[in-house]
Amino acid sequence: MATMTTPREIIVRLRDGDGGRQHVFEGPATVGEALTMLDPARAKDAVGARLDGQLVDLTGVVLHDGTIDPVMSDDPDGLSIVRRACAQLLGHAVKQLYPSAQMAIARVTDDGFDYDIAYEQPFTPDDLLAIEARMCVLADTEYDILKYALPHEEVLRIFRMNRTEYKLRLLDAIPKDSSVSIYIHQDYIDMSRGPDGAEHTLSASVQIDGCFWCLLSKRGAQ
Repeated sequence: MATMTTPREIIVRLRDGDGGRQHVFEGPATVGEALTMLDPARAKDAVGARLDGQLVDLTGVVLHDGTIDPVMSDDPDGLSIVRRACAQLLGHAVKQLYPSAQMAIARVTDDGFDYDIAYEQPFTPDDLLAIEARMCVLADTEYDILKYALPHEEVLRIFRMNRTEYKLRLLDAIPKDSSVSIYIHQDYIDMSRGPDGAEHTLSASVQIDGCFWCLLSKRGAQ
């Protein structure tokens, strides 16, 4: 006769200085769920969290007792999360408008973000305005960004199927025994080391200064 096991209780606390609030979960919970139980007022605007001091997505899973702290968009780490998410939103918009464009490396900078893109001709100012407009439309749809950590081989299969040449080059530089995080924006798939605001609705005001492709040998992978 099979023996049923009882899930281990997990105690999650808000960081010191937040009144010592805690919640006991009957097994693993997502970071977003933990924040909602502990601090619902801030949870609805959080873009990420620090779990025992480590920056994580809202979809991160709490597997053991720990301390959690919501990260908001006005926090430097939170701003980086938003900028990474916006870089992926840019990729989503570009691929909808210019399906043959190849997305390469996205980077967060001190004053925003950029994304290296390979395309058969330079983007014109009108193209950039069209991309910006499409980003705003996509942000207004309030879709969720889904994150999956998958084996290297599975991510390789996905990008081969989608014929994303430069993502395949980047994957070559990642150890084959490691997992790779992919982020799904409706019909667009990107990869990043994150955190990238997974499952957080984008409603940012977006401005694009330009897009360009640099040789991989000149820039490190994100």
